[in-house]
Formats: sequence, C-alpha cells, structure tokens
Amino acid sequence: KGKSIEEYLLENWLKAATKMKVSEKLQDYLINIFKNRQIWLLLDGVDEMLDGVDEMPTEPVNILEMIAQELTGWLGEAAVVLTCRNNIWNEGKNPLESFQVYQISGFDDDMTTGFIKKWFEKNEEEGNKLLQKFQENSEKPNPLWTRLKDMTKNPLRLALLCYMWQRLGDIPDSKLALYREFVNILYEWKKDRFPVNLKQRQELDKALSKLALSGIEKNYFYYTSSELQKSIQDKSLLSLSLEVGLLNQVATTKESISEKVYVFFHPALQEYFAARGIPKEENNKKVDWRYFLDIKEGKKLIYRIFKPQWSEVFLIWFKIENSQSEQGKILIYRLIDLVMGKPQQEDIPEKATSAIKRLLYALDETFLQYVARGLKESWFRKKHREDIGNSHAVKIISCLLEVAHVPLTKCEAVWCLRDVGVDNKEAYEILIGLANKYCQEKEKETDEDKVLCRQVIDSLNTLYLNSNQKEVLHKKIKSELLPIDSRLLVLFKDIF
Repeated sequence: KGKSIEEYLLENWLKAATKMKVSEKLQDYLINIFKNRQIWLLLDGVDEMLDGVDEMPTEPVNILEMIAQELTGWLGEAAVVLTCRNNIWNEGKNPLESFQVYQISGFDDDMTTGFIKKWFEKNEEEGNKLLQKFQENSEKPNPLWTRLKDMTKNPLRLALLCYMWQRLGDIPDSKLALYREFVNILYEWKKDRFPVNLKQRQELDKALSKLALSGIEKNYFYYTSSELQKSIQDKSLLSLSLEVGLLNQVATTKESISEKVYVFFHPALQEYFAARGIPKEENNKKVDWRYFLDIKEGKKLIYRIFKPQWSEVFLIWFKIENSQSEQGKILIYRLIDLVMGKPQQEDIPEKATSAIKRLLYALDETFLQYVARGLKESWFRKKHREDIGNSHAVKIISCLLEVAHVPLTKCEAVWCLRDVGVDNKEAYEILIGLANKYCQEKEKETDEDKVLCRQVIDSLNTLYLNSNQKEVLHKKIKSELLPIDSRLLVLFKDIF
C-alpha cells in the first residue's frame, strides 16, 4: 500500500519481527544477512498482489515487471522464492526469466492423508471420517470416487474438497450435486476479492456452458485465447472466469507466446457445464435422449453416446431435472436394442455394449435393474436368438455384477443370464464363479447368500437343460464345482 518491498522490509517488517525500535544499524544488519543469503524473501501469491490496493490501476499492469523493478540493489542479491499461477508467469515475455522454475507435482496418497490431517488439525474426528470415506470407496469401481481421487492430487482442489466436507459433513453422492457444490464453493472462495452478483453469475455460467459444450463436441479439453474469445465475447466475463478460478491458463501455444492455452478448473467441471449447455430445442424440436443418438455425418450414422467424452455429460444431463430420469431409461433401452438387434452398421453392437458398460459404473441400482430387465426383454423379442448380441449381453451382465451391491440387482442379472447365456462359455463361468462365492458352506451364511445361491443354481440348471453341449457342460460343472463343496451335488439335481 504505497510502499516498495525494500521500504516495507526495512520499516514495517523489521519492526514487527524484532519488536524493537528500528535503527540504522539494525537495518544494515538485515541488509547484510539478505546479501549473504542467510535469510530468504518469500513472495507468495504474486498473482494476487493487487487485491489489497486502495485504488486499482486503470491500465493493465505486468505484475512480474513490477517485481523485477523492485528486485534491485541489495534485494537483487537476495535469495527470492516467488509463487504465482501459470497464467501470470507465462504472460508474454517474462522479466524474471533468470529464476529457476518449478511446477507443483501432484500429491501422492501419503501427502493427501497428511494434508487432510493438517486441515482438520483442530477437529481430528471429522478428518478421520473423511479419510475413512475415501478408504471405503477406494476399491469400488465408482467413477465418482475415481474423479475425487484425481482431484486430491492438486492442493487447491483438495482444499476445496476439505472445505466442502467441513460445510456439509459429507460428499454429495451424485456427480451433479458434487460438481454444483464445487462451483458454488469456487464462487464463495473468492467472493471477498472478486464479488459476483446473480446476473453476472448467470451470464458467466451460460458462457462457460457454451464453451464447454463446444469442447466436448470436438473432444477438446484445452482452449486457445482466440477460441475463448469466440465463445466468451464479453471480456469482463472472461476475466471473471479466470479470477474465480473456473478457467485457468496452463501454457502458451508453440506458434506464439501471446496465444495462451486455457482449461477448466477440472475436466469434471467442463462436463458439468457442457451438460447444462445442452439446448432445450434444436432445429425447432425439443431436445431429449435423441440428442445423444442418430447423428449423421454424410451417409454414416454417428452416435454421440458411443464417444467416451459424452458418457459423463449424459449422466449429469439426465439428472439435472428429475423428469429427465425417464429420458435416461429410454436411452438405455435404445442402446440395448442396438446391442441385441440387427445392426445398420457392423460395429454398432460392440460400440453400444461399450457405451452401456461405461454408464453402468455411474448408474444407481434401480437403473442397473432396468439394464438387466431390458436385456432379457430384448432377447425375448429377438427372432434370431443365435445372433452375436447374446455375447455382448453377457459382457454387459458381467460388468453389471461387478458394480451391483443390492441383492435384487444381482438376482436380476442372474435371471438375465439364464436366458441370454445359453451355450455361452462366459455366462457359465460367471455363474460358476457366483456358485463358488455364494453356495459354499460358511460359518455365517447370510440371507443374501442363500437367495443368490438358489438363483445361481436354478440358472445353471436351466442353461444346462437348454444347452446343445450338455456333455461338455456336465464335465465343466463337475470338475470345477463339486471338488469345492459336496452340497452342490444335491443342488444340481437336474444335471446329476
């Protein structure tokens, strides 16, 4: 505030540090130890240097140029550590290019744990609850927690996550709620320095949604300055997105240092804004689940949902409004028809299978049950049941059983295998694996084990009776199941 770094150190800082009257001798001593590098100068958060000034400059200011002009004389001989965001450091020609540059590397698991413990130092119980939550979900095939795990590698994102836990006492269980809360926190985090009114926020969110959607369409997660200016023409909104932290500059292009490269705070937020940017109408028609299918490129059908970058966008989109959950169900059934029916293009069943498998990891148990029932219903509607769709259906059920937690969902999957898995080697192996897990003698046998065991045995019996390869299947079941548990001899009454 009106003082140079040198004046501040010799007058304000020295007095506060020593609690003494500042004499010329004391100032000379400080200058001397700076020259000998016995003391270092830390300039932390240079990009926020102007936040506290009484009057903001009317012309653009090169913060690094200001710092370079200050680091002269005895300060020019001092050891200086400076931190700032990439977008400031890479802003054109850098007057501090003689500095050794280090990028912050991502946290590993131990560093993440240490950070969380430090954050909740005064409330260890809450910190331990958050760590336990991560531990419980670390081995589950859940994309939501995979994304959260990725976020914890970045100190700022981990700080936001800790702050969210502090505020809510939990992590939202849906991606929509989680990312919405992240955006709210980013706005709140900077509200003292960069206040945003409701109208500004609505305009910025709309601009970012347009930008995010255009990037997903092209599978871009990086934007150049010129691309940004096309989507966000209002320069004040562009500045606001950088100040709040929703967009960050990460580099400059090879062609020109003046052409900067930007990304969203995290790819998950790009997907969140893209989902919000899907138009309500397109070509005078209401947009529904068809937006993700039946896109023509020339004579070829291109399906958005087949492309991996659209899976997350779809999952967020159909939960933005509760009424759209029905749209999700319709789309999944349409994908199942593409798996089981006669394809218009040879690669469609396989791509539809991959799309469904990606979606399974984020669907709730009710939707997982829809998938199992849909596969079964589609199989019964088929005229040619020897089609390759059966093998794709078995792959989907295998994936579904990995992610399902509710007994009813697992039963639905097993019932489906009973029909679609005839003479399919993988179907037999899945059921035999389930028999090994749920039909063995145990000290504590749960009701869930008993129900699933019964369903597995019935399904294997049915597959055996409908099989054209009874002899091969008989040997396989006898060799792989009976040595494990003699009770299975009784259970497989139809086979033996």
